[in-house]
Amino acid sequence: DWLEAVAFTNEPNRPPRRDMEGTWFLGVAGADNDLRHSHHSCFRCARGTMNPKSVWLLPAAEHRFFETGQLSNSDMTWHAKCMEVLGGAVAAGATLQPGEETTFAFVLSWDMPLTQAGSGRTWAKAYTQDFGCSGDNAQAIAELALQRREAWRVQILAWQDGLISNAKDWVRDDSVAGAMINELYFLVDGGPFWLAGQADSAGLPEPRLGAGPHFSILEGYDSGYYFLSTFDLWPYAMLPVVTCWPELSRLLYEDFLRSIPIDVDEKRIFYKLGTEGTLLARDKIPHDVGSPPGDPWHELNDYQYANDSNQWKDHNPMFLLSYYLHTAIADEPPPSPEAWATLKLAAAHMESQDKDGDGLPEHDTHGDNTWDAVEVNGPAIYSAALTIGALAAMKTWAEQVGDADAKGHFESRLEMATQAFEAALWNGTYYNNATVGERRNWVACDGLFGILLAKVAGLGDLLPVERVQAHLKAVYKHNFKGLDNGRWGPSLQAPPAGWDNAEGGVQVDEILVGAAWSCIGLMLRYGLADEANEIAATIVRVHYEESGLQFRTPAAWRKERGYRAPLNLRPMAIGFLLDERR
Repeated sequence: DWLEAVAFTNEPNRPPRRDMEGTWFLGVAGADNDLRHSHHSCFRCARGTMNPKSVWLLPAAEHRFFETGQLSNSDMTWHAKCMEVLGGAVAAGATLQPGEETTFAFVLSWDMPLTQAGSGRTWAKAYTQDFGCSGDNAQAIAELALQRREAWRVQILAWQDGLISNAKDWVRDDSVAGAMINELYFLVDGGPFWLAGQADSAGLPEPRLGAGPHFSILEGYDSGYYFLSTFDLWPYAMLPVVTCWPELSRLLYEDFLRSIPIDVDEKRIFYKLGTEGTLLARDKIPHDVGSPPGDPWHELNDYQYANDSNQWKDHNPMFLLSYYLHTAIADEPPPSPEAWATLKLAAAHMESQDKDGDGLPEHDTHGDNTWDAVEVNGPAIYSAALTIGALAAMKTWAEQVGDADAKGHFESRLEMATQAFEAALWNGTYYNNATVGERRNWVACDGLFGILLAKVAGLGDLLPVERVQAHLKAVYKHNFKGLDNGRWGPSLQAPPAGWDNAEGGVQVDEILVGAAWSCIGLMLRYGLADEANEIAATIVRVHYEESGLQFRTPAAWRKERGYRAPLNLRPMAIGFLLDERR
């Protein structure tokens, strides 16, 4: 039973119509009859030189509580006026003799069942499948939490222990293992959307990706990266999601699978290029499924105002390879005939970006990959490694569905692409960044991200093991130790001759946190445990001990102590410290 409780609603006479409408509940419960308890139903949340004797103002409530440990038991309530912020409070306490103990629980809950896009379309959140959309179930939700809190506590501890145990053979520093759990904060704080379905279309057409259910999350929360399911970042974040919550991962991939046959022949101006182009090309994986200010799951590829993401060389292979990884970890059956036909369309588009027929895509325009500030031309390590992994995934899927012609095709393409990769990029010591451009022979920290995804997905070693190891040793030498002797972590790019006469810049000499974690994950799988643990401990030290950015993990920092894009999705790549074999 509740000892005290207060409840707030912003629309008492009608059900919610848009987001931020519903009810809020705060209660305290306990079984000890000797507990003191009190409440203050409504006060104005304001600070300043107000009269502390005014019992409805926050200073008065605070004053009474700090003096007596109790609240006024005022039941005065009213409706907020424009710009007026109201609050309520409950309190409980007990007098204990030495050795005595007591327990009481505070529960805060809210029932705001809808979320609304800028277009006016509203969606019902996933929990409404259990509680409906009336918006008056905050107390019922609180009572459920009160009943299950101990069971949830046991489950949470077991889950955390399982994650730490999973990585204990690899991760030597307890603070790194703790960071694996902490960095999952972004799944709650990073703008997630888990929706049961459309609530009100607002007179708009049926969403191109369907009326739900959907799961998505923002690329970044507070620095302008307001795109949902940004696909060049999602594969970095996916492993803990598909491992712990495979149904959420499945919803996200189903959206992108549905997007493949869609083309949106609307024109946009790309402000970085000063050119005009199509919003979304058929068979091309969109950069995102929209953004909240627009009409997500209907207006796709919102990033298209900046660069022409239809020209990106990493989206399609990254989708094919990471989707295969999802199906492997989630233990899903082979693709259905319809899904297989769609996957082949995405693969055909990937192959169309290979202009000279060697199996690898050629970079030929500004910013045509996730590292859009790093100019590359011709075949490049990042997109090429993803392409090799995607071809291996398609070959394996073809075997699973019994498509002999497709198996032969992808097997041939894989062999050709692997040979071209070695011939074009291996320099005898490590894999070059690209074949053309001023940074063509620089060392790319996460250039072999596609090899990591393939390894985790069970597709084996797609490149010679000793060469992968050699490349990772070059990353340790040039990107990590070569930048201020390893003080900050590995730079995304590194000049083999050192930084003395080399120019840095955005995404060049930055420590891209997610790229660093993915590189560490590859090192662990290729026998470089010492190097991996040294870099991991450095990243955690800079982040947790020195930056003050705990639970605001940035996309990148630099040795000058500057940082960029806090609250970013890609650093969830720390999940690649999980061992998929366990």
